[in-house]
Amino acid sequence: DPGGFTNNFVSENFTQIDRLKVSAQLTEDNQLYANLFLGDTENKFRDTHRQFSGYDVRLTNRSIDGVTLTAYASMYQENNQLPTTFFTTPPFGASTANPAQSEPGGLDHPFNYDRTRVGLKGNWRPSEVWSGFLLAGGYEYYELSRDFAMYSSSRLGDFSQPDTKSHMIEFGPSMQWSPEWKTYVRYKGYFYEDPLIGVRESTGRFNTNQPEQDHRIELGGTWTPASNFMATAQFSLNNSWNQSVYPSAVSSAPINFSEDSYPLYFTAWYAPTDRLSFTGGYAYFSNWIDQDITIGFRTSPIETTRWRYAGENHLASINAHYVWTPTVQLTGGYEWDRGTNSFVVPPSTAGANWDLGTGLASYSAVAVETQRLTAGLDWLPYNNTTAYIRYVYFDFADKTQDFNSGTAHMLLGGFTVLR
Repeated sequence: DPGGFTNNFVSENFTQIDRLKVSAQLTEDNQLYANLFLGDTENKFRDTHRQFSGYDVRLTNRSIDGVTLTAYASMYQENNQLPTTFFTTPPFGASTANPAQSEPGGLDHPFNYDRTRVGLKGNWRPSEVWSGFLLAGGYEYYELSRDFAMYSSSRLGDFSQPDTKSHMIEFGPSMQWSPEWKTYVRYKGYFYEDPLIGVRESTGRFNTNQPEQDHRIELGGTWTPASNFMATAQFSLNNSWNQSVYPSAVSSAPINFSEDSYPLYFTAWYAPTDRLSFTGGYAYFSNWIDQDITIGFRTSPIETTRWRYAGENHLASINAHYVWTPTVQLTGGYEWDRGTNSFVVPPSTAGANWDLGTGLASYSAVAVETQRLTAGLDWLPYNNTTAYIRYVYFDFADKTQDFNSGTAHMLLGGFTVLR
């Protein structure tokens, strides 16, 4: 580095986690499960700690014939630290040409946050006559609390990200028409309060891609014509939007976007012999976003217009597993993925130059095709020990900017010992 500074430095971290899992049959109809954990990640380079803890508790009740109810609560908490010593000279110190970005003044306290979930889920089978029919539903409350999530600037003053709260409801029937055929329909609705938003200091505006409401309908099924073959399929309709108003340094800044997406997938599993099995799948995803965007940082005048984004992705894969011996398994697979996205530059009613020279849309257009080939071996030398080795070939082809294309060869290995 010409200035004598080190960059792209990856520090040494040490993580340790203590866990306690409990499962108890409280009564004939009530079962309790709990998972508690406490951990710490130490950054040895800066002598800082990331402390985290949490729990997941579930109580299942089957006292009513045909009804299963599960109440649950979970929490995850994370606390971070600022360094106690600061770098003010090379090779790790910040440039003295910009003192505002030097340590310690240029350091912000890392975010601390708590995630809490409380919910109730249940399912109901009406009678033995309709034993294949199942009605499932549930409700969940979620809260994300943030500390030190503050944005400070001379233009906007201090802005603190509010805590995010959400309510989720879901319900839908499923039907086992025969031992070979099952179908289902599901609805999920998410209602958010104060989702995460972004701040643009140059215009004093706020915006976000996080919705206030998100509604999803899923239709799918499973087909199992033989004991060694199974196929699944699912199609979804997703719609989300955000139309909220936040205070702005310039004026009230409405957030206005809507998104529609259409995920679709197929999977299949086939085992021609007891030792050999194949899995494969295809997934398709497309989405459309219409969003108000305010431009005016590098162009004049400041103007808000409606922008449209479109994305599409295709993913296909096939994998094989072969049990060579009782303790050795061979694996292999191939994956192909192609994704594109683009947007349309809207005309400016105020005469602003959105194209920024040769065309803003062409700079941001994405068309990427990747291929991944995997081959490996799993070995069970002892009942409580497993070892593996993997070779991965990865090819990345950027169809719009070819200089980003390339290939990678990776060799992975590891082992696990259970005590």
